[in-house]
Amino acid sequence: MPADRWNRQEKRTMLEELETFIYVVEYKNFTKAGKMMNLTQPAVSAQVKMLEQYFGTELIMRSNRNMTITESGLVLYNRAQELLELLNKTRRDIQNESDKVTGHLKIGATYTVGECLLPDLLSSFTHKYPEVQVEVTIGDTDEISSKIHDFSLHVGLVEGSIHYSELDQIYFEEDEMVLLVPEDHPFAKRQIPREELDGINWISREKGSGTREYQDLFITKYHIRPKSFMSFGSNLSLLKGVQKKIGITLASKELLKEGVVGITYALPPERVVRPLSYIYSKNIKLTAASRLFIEELSRSYGS
Repeated sequence: MPADRWNRQEKRTMLEELETFIYVVEYKNFTKAGKMMNLTQPAVSAQVKMLEQYFGTELIMRSNRNMTITESGLVLYNRAQELLELLNKTRRDIQNESDKVTGHLKIGATYTVGECLLPDLLSSFTHKYPEVQVEVTIGDTDEISSKIHDFSLHVGLVEGSIHYSELDQIYFEEDEMVLLVPEDHPFAKRQIPREELDGINWISREKGSGTREYQDLFITKYHIRPKSFMSFGSNLSLLKGVQKKIGITLASKELLKEGVVGITYALPPERVVRPLSYIYSKNIKLTAASRLFIEELSRSYGS
């Protein structure tokens, strides 16, 4: 039967027939070859017969007591091995290519997380998955959660509360908050009782930031009456405000690692800890890169 007249079903079964033929040649026994392929002896005979019809020649000379592989049969045996090995190699190559994580990962982070925690996390992630193109957006909690909500970002790392029911929020770390003060301030490196917090100048981040949210809660909880209040749009400007003695602030202790000189901490009346969380939309399936980033985050922080 000429090759160009085989139908699709026959072409699909030929790979199985070639594998069966390899076992027949190696074992010189139809029954043993059938066991390797989970076929009966008659089914093995039928597959060999199909190959002989396809190639138009005898592949095996049979007798009652032995079988002999013809010259054509040996040629087919060698070519079948090469073909199946090429197929297996192709399958492995495709699987390896599929295992590579590629694509574009858009991460949003609030200022404290983005400046203090995200660089180390991204260093580890990009070394493991160099094919992923990462884009980072820094903003306040409201901005990042809004961008996750409208699908502009894949994953967000935030400090404050979110206000979208369509987003999942999973906590991964605690962030200690302290009073940041000039090094020569009377509060420096001691715990400050509530009564000493009135009548002084306070500074903070802008509304919408997680840091501002927790400072507002802190001031409300202790009924603090500031002498004055000023807001800044970034962590660096906030630190500079403390350094220049414009006021004190409640912020993440991690900010002391930013290298702004002349600043230290004081402890509030009670320990203040806020949760850090990652967020993503419930309405779309996470990309492979997003899932792996979240796994890396969980490994790093034990969440």
